[in-house]
Amino acid sequence: MSSTHSGFPAALIAGPAGGPYSDGQGRKPLDIPEVSNGFLQRHTHTPATPSILSRIGEVLAGFGRAVFTARAAEARVHEMERLMAKSDAELVEIGLRREDIARHVFRDILHI
Repeated sequence: MSSTHSGFPAALIAGPAGGPYSDGQGRKPLDIPEVSNGFLQRHTHTPATPSILSRIGEVLAGFGRAVFTARAAEARVHEMERLMAKSDAELVEIGLRREDIARHVFRDILHI
């Protein structure tokens, strides 16, 4: 039996159907390990690592989210300060009590 460059007998690689790397019935290639320096090596697909541009994009997107969150928090603080500066009579006119200001400002977050 003759041997191939990988060290496997040619009949095993060709298979009974005759096609190279055939499973014997012509369906799909077999996963044949390669022998190099006495060690078996398999060719595996390694996932691509993210490029430097995608990493920079992720950092910038994170920074943008942080700025957006800070601006939204700042707007809520200003709204609370504006309402806290009103007198109790002014708050009653707009339908609020002083103890309900925080609940009113954060109603979309607190779902109250």
